[in-house]
Amino acid sequence: MRSTNWLRCGVPHPCAHFAHGWVHRAKRDLLLLSVISLVAPAASFAQSVPATKPATTPSKQAPPAQPAINNNIIVLDPAHGGEDTGAHIGQLNEKDINMQLATRLRSLLQARTFDVKLLRDGDPTPAPTADQRAGAANQMHAAVCIVLHSSATGEGVHIYTSALKAASETGSSAIVRWDRAQTSYIQQSMRLSDKLSEALTRSRMATSNGRTFVAPLDALQCPAILIELGPIHGGNTLPSDTGYQQTVADAIAGTLLQWREDAKAVVKQ
Repeated sequence: MRSTNWLRCGVPHPCAHFAHGWVHRAKRDLLLLSVISLVAPAASFAQSVPATKPATTPSKQAPPAQPAINNNIIVLDPAHGGEDTGAHIGQLNEKDINMQLATRLRSLLQARTFDVKLLRDGDPTPAPTADQRAGAANQMHAAVCIVLHSSATGEGVHIYTSALKAASETGSSAIVRWDRAQTSYIQQSMRLSDKLSEALTRSRMATSNGRTFVAPLDALQCPAILIELGPIHGGNTLPSDTGYQQTVADAIAGTLLQWREDAKAVVKQ
């Protein structure tokens, strides 16, 4: 067979095309291996580093919720007791007059389906302290707490609310001490004081409203007022008078009955 010089005649050798394709594939595979060698360590590193969580804005802690109030519970606190006799009024001690009024008022309120709690019943010795009275009253989650006092001086019925600043005046984020818990109820207490004053005025009873710092009023966690009976009729009728006490008790009971009805109306809205 005649031999042919492929290069001399300018025609490529048949194996040249095959060799050229093989070289091209080899270069491609080599490039692919290089890329894999670079990507694999990076992927491995990415898996080893924990994902960063998106930053979150810390939420503000809500103020503690106020205790649930039972609109049927009324707490009465006949002030003093035991060795603490209070003022001397005529032939009686203040602690006894306060207990008389509390007993009379309890009967009227129970007749109106209120659940009445007394912070002292009788004359225990020793009498509960102001802190103990406040603690007991706050555990009852009452609709209203009334502190009862009487006096040998002054004229008529004196109604007091706590002189503490309302929470709205101090800022809702302020930390409230336990013995200043009344700050959250000042406005409600003042409304109750005004309503009772109106009821007593309709009964033609001399009445005055004021504000004072006094235990346990400042530490109570519900609308709370202090009622002090002074002499009337120019000092001729003392707080121990049964007719006087009955008039005051009727006005208080009527006011609390309306207070409960108003609270029910608010809930229905």
